[in-house]
Amino acid sequence: MQIKEKFPVIPFGRETSLEGQVHALKGDIIINSLYMNKIKEVNLEDMDCKVQPGVTREDLNLFLGIQGFF
Repeated sequence: MQIKEKFPVIPFGRETSLEGQVHALKGDIIINSLYMNKIKEVNLEDMDCKVQPGVTREDLNLFLGIQGFF
């Protein structure tokens, strides 16, 4: 399948409005990532982690604190 039209795809997260409101103009597509909120992996040696786009900084800090990493 080949897509002939080009249009913006806008990721949308936690509705904090820190960067402004999301607006779909001229047929744009908005993808809600609110429920993509899983912490997938924490690597202490490299001091990094893999999270889904709906994870907030507060969610991650709470998780790390419960695990004794923070």
